[in-house]
Amino acid sequence: MWEISAEIMIQSIKAYNILKGMRGKPHADTTAVDCIPGLSQLITDHPEIVELDINPLIVYPEGEGCVGADSKMVLKRKGSS
Repeated sequence: MWEISAEIMIQSIKAYNILKGMRGKPHADTTAVDCIPGLSQLITDHPEIVELDINPLIVYPEGEGCVGADSKMVLKRKGSS
């Protein structure tokens, strides 16, 4: 189910045509969407994470995956609700 939802999310972004490959560029590895449910599970398992930003997420050509080049995670302060 997560894979389908993540796939729909990716297909709905304005830049999706670029990910499909344009002007001779290869199709991006949109199968790397399995990182989305993994990140969602991380957030679920660790409620102390209140913010997670990955920017940029570099998506390589099909079959080569993706990598977060930079990220920021904000944790809840101890004692705050």
